[in-house]
Amino acid sequence: MSSAGSSLADKRRLLARRLAERFGGGVTPHAASPEQRALWLAHRLDPTGPALNVSLVVRFGGALDPSRLRRSLAALVRRHPALRTTYLPL
Repeated sequence: MSSAGSSLADKRRLLARRLAERFGGGVTPHAASPEQRALWLAHRLDPTGPALNVSLVVRFGGALDPSRLRRSLAALVRRHPALRTTYLPL
C-alpha cells in the first residue's frame, strides 16, 4: 500500500495492523497528547541522547512491599500518558 495515495483512515488501519503484528494485538493507537508530541520531537532530534532519561534515587525506610510499589507505579503510568509513550521507527 502506497502511503502517498492512501487516505488517513487507510493509514490508521495499516498502523493498527502493524502494531497488532508487532505487539500481539495489545496496542491501540491513540492521538498523542501535547506532552507525548514534545517527547517525540526531542527523540527525533536526538534518538540516542540522554535528554529523555530521568534518574531518580529513592531511599525507603523500613520494609518495602513490592506488590504495593508495583501497583503504585502502575497507577502512576495509567495517570500520565507520556509514561506510556513508545517510539516506533518510521
